[in-house]
Amino acid sequence: GVVPSSVPVHTHAPPSLPPPPPLFSPPKKTERVRQTTGKMSNLAAFYCLLGSQFLSMLGTEVVKFSLRIWTYQQTGSVADFALITVASELPGLLLSPFAGAVVDRFPRKAVLLVSDGCAAGATVALMLAYQSSALRPWHVYAANTVQSVMNNLQAPAFSSTTTLLVPKEKLTRVSGMYQAASSLCMMFAPALSGAVMALYGVQGAFFCEVSTFLAAVAVLIYTPLPSLAADLESAGAHRPRGLGAVVRALTADVEQAWRFVRQRPGLLALLLLLAVGHFVSGLLQVLLTPLIMAFADAQAVGTVLTCSGVGAILGSGLLALYKAPIVHKARVVVRVFALQGLLLVVCGCRPHLGLILGVAFAYMALIPLNRACREAVWQLKTPPAMQGRVFALQRGITQITLPLAAAVAGSLADQVFEPLLQPPGGLLAAALGPWLGMGPGRGVGLLFIVIGLLTLLVALLARCFPPLWNVDHDLPDAVHSPPAPSPAKKSE
Repeated sequence: GVVPSSVPVHTHAPPSLPPPPPLFSPPKKTERVRQTTGKMSNLAAFYCLLGSQFLSMLGTEVVKFSLRIWTYQQTGSVADFALITVASELPGLLLSPFAGAVVDRFPRKAVLLVSDGCAAGATVALMLAYQSSALRPWHVYAANTVQSVMNNLQAPAFSSTTTLLVPKEKLTRVSGMYQAASSLCMMFAPALSGAVMALYGVQGAFFCEVSTFLAAVAVLIYTPLPSLAADLESAGAHRPRGLGAVVRALTADVEQAWRFVRQRPGLLALLLLLAVGHFVSGLLQVLLTPLIMAFADAQAVGTVLTCSGVGAILGSGLLALYKAPIVHKARVVVRVFALQGLLLVVCGCRPHLGLILGVAFAYMALIPLNRACREAVWQLKTPPAMQGRVFALQRGITQITLPLAAAVAGSLADQVFEPLLQPPGGLLAAALGPWLGMGPGRGVGLLFIVIGLLTLLVALLARCFPPLWNVDHDLPDAVHSPPAPSPAKKSE
């Protein structure tokens, strides 16, 4: 995927879209980028931005894990514990397309500051309630709802700002850096949270979140970020009055983002491929534990999850160190998708812990490469003034498949596949039992094989669809590398 291809380049671009209707201030037709000021280069500004996001993510994950433990200790209810996850994911996903429209209407730096501030404000409210012994589980649900919405504001704002800061040939590499930071947060936040709670209780977790927020905001305020000229030139323009006018303008922005994707078959096919991939991930999150617990114990489950986390960090690190540009990014996505399907087929064949460990490590090590390439395609092919809406729409459509997959995974395993390999009388016990084994957990193994084969089939269909396979060449780039600072600015 890194060698230039001889595929001919077609210059026919899809029809352009009209500018979005005004919300709080109508964007201009120009998409000029306001260069960062001062002595800091664009890449240095990106590294500072990445550092601020790392601090923000770390504090958020620490307090989120601590509050989950606190809620379960207070209620003893698995249902109440599960509601925290629902409140942390669902509201932001439902509002994600509208959040992207807001990102396109305001300077990205302001959006990042406001989203960080609101999320920290929710944590401060919980801290005050805890100090006064008034904290209740529903307070945690409300705070997680606020943070979910703010996270879905922050994600498209960060991605679209990255496009303005980083040369396009380095987008996949810096995506690896971001994913490495995210993986480190997800891996070490539970351990850090447990240590903080053991020493200082929940109050210590609140203090950790507030401290990381202040540090992240200080870095973000200090860092000069470029903006679209439209963000700065539209101040004081006409603003629609009334909630109805604002809702109509936001809805029109979302519709425009959908038209943009729909009119480009390569991007639409990539979106569908990502939705399938996230659906598979949702199935695996539910099915992996039953697959292992059928022949091993909870410690083995923890070992597999740790091994998969190490694989994700290693994959992100290697991607961050890889300096050569990846030319055929969409092709890499399809090939990785096919390889992951093959790994799932292998994983379901035998109940062997070493086999599952190897598959989990390899599967997660491939995810950073897949994610970096697909994000780079979206960043390069989407105009900067539309990136907030398009990125948020793509995020909402793909992420909503996770709870849908979790909802059907249990029924598929318990009611369909497990009875097929149960002796005696299992419908497929005689035919597949000698190869896959019989008894508890082997139906889940068969389900892994089926999921892997279907994944391979989807990858084959993607390979045979030219608009997706050749999207890197056939669809012109909508963004270019940011300009280097002028010599005058360097000498200041």
